[in-house]
Amino acid sequence: MFVKALMLSGFLSAGICGGKPSWHSFDVLGYSQARQLVVGSELGDVDGDGFIESLYRDGERGTSVEHVVPQSWLRRDLSAEGYSVSRRDMTHLWACDLESNQGRSNHAYGYCNDCFVPIDRSKGIVARSTLWVGWVYGVRIGSEEREILLRWSELYPVMAEERERNLRVAEVQGVGNWFVDDPSLIELCLGL
Repeated sequence: MFVKALMLSGFLSAGICGGKPSWHSFDVLGYSQARQLVVGSELGDVDGDGFIESLYRDGERGTSVEHVVPQSWLRRDLSAEGYSVSRRDMTHLWACDLESNQGRSNHAYGYCNDCFVPIDRSKGIVARSTLWVGWVYGVRIGSEEREILLRWSELYPVMAEERERNLRVAEVQGVGNWFVDDPSLIELCLGL
């Protein structure tokens, strides 16, 4: 607990949560390079079993790339430059089976008629990825969806594979998802 308090005070004193990371400094790859990493062994197979599992369906191979925050939302809320960087940011690009990717489309996450509900294993991943991209890039997330995502992040804690993947993303593009490194930063950074 003491170490966590020291770390948080370091984030605060450095102004990190008051001044979010500038996506202008992210070292993002081209989309085709990012896609190859996401569906390849570098990021997709973090447990080393040779199988890259779909984000939304157990037992299915992930051969498609899912933008956890839909590209249409990125286009809606961002400048051309912001859109270009955010669509390649691997903190929210995940391997997915094509059918689930198409079924998700650009629906919000949640429990309404027109919402998409991921499998339990992915709910925490989806929550932390969506909240991170929303915070860093300024993408609008509806209040009901935000509440559901906050709940999912609490109910489905960071798994070892998610943490390992996040470290690999940070190595490649210079920054990972801080909300995976320390989920308590979600409330701090979002001002909750």
